[in-house]
Amino acid sequence: MIGRIIKDLRANKSVTQEELGKAISLTTSMIGMYETEARKPSLEVLKKLADYFNVSTDFLLGRGDFNEGWVIREERESQGLSAKELGLAVGVDEFEILQYESDDSPISRPLIEKITKALGTSFLALLNKHGLYDEQIPAHFNGDVDKYIAFKEAEAQDAQSETRDVETIAAHHEREEWTEEELTDIEKFKEFVRSKRNNNN
Repeated sequence: MIGRIIKDLRANKSVTQEELGKAISLTTSMIGMYETEARKPSLEVLKKLADYFNVSTDFLLGRGDFNEGWVIREERESQGLSAKELGLAVGVDEFEILQYESDDSPISRPLIEKITKALGTSFLALLNKHGLYDEQIPAHFNGDVDKYIAFKEAEAQDAQSETRDVETIAAHHEREEWTEEELTDIEKFKEFVRSKRNNNN
């Protein structure tokens, strides 16, 4: 879950893995490993990510709360669903749904994901529909935030393909534990070899 959250936050801010890595003093490959959940960020890295994205560490860990319950109510009512029907679909009491919708109780990230899925949409698409998604979506995506995010993720995966070299090296030594510093050194060595190769061509 944390990998998806980091990826979503990065996409929302329109920064590449490389840009994020530079901003918080990590390699591009390390950001890629966090996003694919090949590695878990340390507490120190979590704090850096939280500061960079202006969110809490709880939010990064999937425990962040959503305090805009009115969009759930509007979406539910637009689909002709009762609070009871939505509650049954996500496994909570209808009174909990009503509390969330009136903003009496914040909604946890895992629950908001369940609710939006039950409503046949995604969390980001719901935010966009109600004017809470703060990034400009290029015109050729026709306002479809899910397609836009998928496009940005595909771009990031292309950029991340280079990071797989480091993961392959680490896999050859899978019994060894690699520290972030060691992986940074591997990444630097890889860049050195690349620049040497480019100079020879």
